Amino acid sequence: MRTRTEWVCGLFPVIIVHLMLAWSTYVVDVILIAQGGISSSNKTLEVVQLVIYAVLFHSTLLMLLITYWKAILTRVKPVPPEFALSESELSALKDGTIPESVSSRNLPVITRRSDGTLSFCQKCLIVKPDRCHHCSICHQCVLKMDHHCPWVNNCVGHHNYKYFVQFLLYAATFCLTYTSLMVPYMIKWARAADDVNIQVPISGLVSVIFLLSVGPLMAMHCDLIRSNKTTLESMGTTVKYLREPQNGWSLDSPSQNCNEVFGSGVITRFCPTKKTRGDGVNYKMIFADGAFGSNECTQQEAHIDTTVPVTPKRDTDDEMLTDRLLDAL
Repeated sequence: MRTRTEWVCGLFPVIIVHLMLAWSTYVVDVILIAQGGISSSNKTLEVVQLVIYAVLFHSTLLMLLITYWKAILTRVKPVPPEFALSESELSALKDGTIPESVSSRNLPVITRRSDGTLSFCQKCLIVKPDRCHHCSICHQCVLKMDHHCPWVNNCVGHHNYKYFVQFLLYAATFCLTYTSLMVPYMIKWARAADDVNIQVPISGLVSVIFLLSVGPLMAMHCDLIRSNKTTLESMGTTVKYLREPQNGWSLDSPSQNCNEVFGSGVITRFCPTKKTRGDGVNYKMIFADGAFGSNECTQQEAHIDTTVPVTPKRDTDDEMLTDRLLDAL
């Protein structure tokens, strides 16, 4: 796990986000509302606009902050103890054999490395559950890891993915609301009007930049949720299955895939309540023959050759994927 010093040092992007939010609140509440309100020749229309924008701005800001801090503070869920390996078991796995003490556990692990061998983490001393990856920044394996996000100073995975996506939703809505509020002042400023505080159009331009960044990211994650994929899985990590699925981890419909993240019901999609299904280890699946089941498929059922030599590169591969994601951010 990360040390307290590492976590505190990682707060710099979080501080930047809060400074930008504080600035936007100052522009709306102090410069626009307290010092003059929204420009309009019709006083009644001005009051109506003022109320609508104030409600939208502050309600969206509140939900943005709640989901943001939930994504930040929700700790990575530890891998269950039944996946732990002793030194002798790890040594056997390195030699390309699965010891009886491991195979007898019937762990719900249906995926294998590209060479057909069981995936394990030498740093955490565990058999890796399905969809689990090692984060070199958090120094631990993360269940259903999506990516490590410096903007939330946390890994995004099974434990907080719902909050992260909701944060993106409210961040995009906040930027859209703020930009629409700033447009009239940006137009006036472009026409060289003297009665426009320079902070108003500049903050509007900054909001447009953030909207162009957050909006496509939100759309990308919506597409991933529809197909029940993580960002790492969408990057083409090569795995084999003991029993071939119909379409990866995807279920019958986009609605069911969405329910896996947000839970059933419209309210749970927008409220930051913990309704994510499952435990990050066991997953429902639809197999190639159309049968509905789960990833609880044992080594014996699949008749996989357990003596294939293992090249233990998986931890390095996970770290390379994390580095590629960080470079993209």
